[in-house]
Amino acid sequence: MLARPTFAALCALAFTVAFASEAEAEPVIAVDAHGALAFKSGVRPAVGGTVFAGYNLDLEPILLQPELAVGVEGYPGESTLAFRAMGGIRAGYAGPVEPTLFLHLGYGFTKPFHSGIVSSVASAFAIDTGVSVDYRATRWFTVGGSIGYEGLIAHDSLHGIFLGPRVAFWFR
Repeated sequence: MLARPTFAALCALAFTVAFASEAEAEPVIAVDAHGALAFKSGVRPAVGGTVFAGYNLDLEPILLQPELAVGVEGYPGESTLAFRAMGGIRAGYAGPVEPTLFLHLGYGFTKPFHSGIVSSVASAFAIDTGVSVDYRATRWFTVGGSIGYEGLIAHDSLHGIFLGPRVAFWFR
């Protein structure tokens, strides 16, 4: 059952690549700032941000962008930071308004601080996935927002949802 939609998607991608005119790949740098609700021993608010470095394959009207992401979050009222380093893909529609889906996988860890001393580090598998909608203000700049799920998955897992603004700079 999954083979038919997968085959159809691959055919659509091949058609787009074959008939794309003057396709030129371009580097993209983006920054997300977000608020989050983390679920670990109850609900905990968090604030953080992620920097993305990607390479848009410029297959218009399809937006296909492999990217690397580095993020950090802090938990107000607690002495814990969460870090993530991931690789993944962003895919969507390239136009005046650009809706995209994204998925990043990688490594993460949390660092609890007590009295200024690092007490322990917990390593984990990191994931984030979600939806972004950006408005193309100029050829080189987009602004929008993201909403999604993020997690650090290990023996003592940390999961959450996030929402926040996003800006991206496109270089050609």
